Amino acid sequence: GLVVDALETRIKGDLSVSSLRSGSPGLGGAFTISGKDISLPFKVAEIQPLADRLSGLKNKTFDISTDFKTNPANGTARLTSLDVKLLGARISGQADLGRINTQTPLMKGRFSARGPDLPFLMQVAGSFIPDKNNPLADFGPRLAAVPDKPFDIDLDFDIDLQKGRILIPTFSLSALGVKAAGNVSGSDIHSPDSRLNGRLALE
Repeated sequence: GLVVDALETRIKGDLSVSSLRSGSPGLGGAFTISGKDISLPFKVAEIQPLADRLSGLKNKTFDISTDFKTNPANGTARLTSLDVKLLGARISGQADLGRINTQTPLMKGRFSARGPDLPFLMQVAGSFIPDKNNPLADFGPRLAAVPDKPFDIDLDFDIDLQKGRILIPTFSLSALGVKAAGNVSGSDIHSPDSRLNGRLALE
C-alpha cells in the first residue's frame, strides 16, 4: 500500500485498477489522511488569509477516510464509507450508484454532516478545488457574516428512476438560520398515475 508522511500528515491507502484493457477500467481503493496541523499545507501553498486563521485554531487535527469502488463497464459505483473530521465538524456517508451511464440512474445512500461553522468549512473545502469560480470558495466568504454558523444535516435516499421510485425517508437541515425537515415518497413518477407524498416543515 501507499504510505506518505509530510507536513505532519500521513496519507495511507491502497488503489486497485480492474478491466484495464476493456477501455472502461474500474477503480477501487481505501484511503486515510490524518494530520496534526491542518494549517501547514495552507502555509506552504501560501493560501491566505485561511492559513493564518487555521493556525490560530485550538484543534488543528484532521482525519479523513474513504473506501470506494467504481465499475464504468456496468455503470456501478459504491462509496462504502466516507468519514471526515476537521474544524470541529464531522461528515459521514455512504452510497450505492447504478446505471450511472444512463438517464435512469439508481442512487441509494445516506449522508450526515454537523459542525460549528459552515461558512468557514466551505472556504477551506473550496480551496482544494482548482476552479477559482467554484461555489464553495465563492459563497463561503460571503456567508461568513451570517450569525448562525453551526450546521446539522441528515439525509437518507433511495431513488430508482428506471422504476420511477423516489424515497427520501429522512431529511433534516439546520444551517444558516434555516431549519427544515421532511420526507418524500413517490412511485410511477414517469406515468400519468404517478403518486407523490411527503411533508416539509420550515422554520
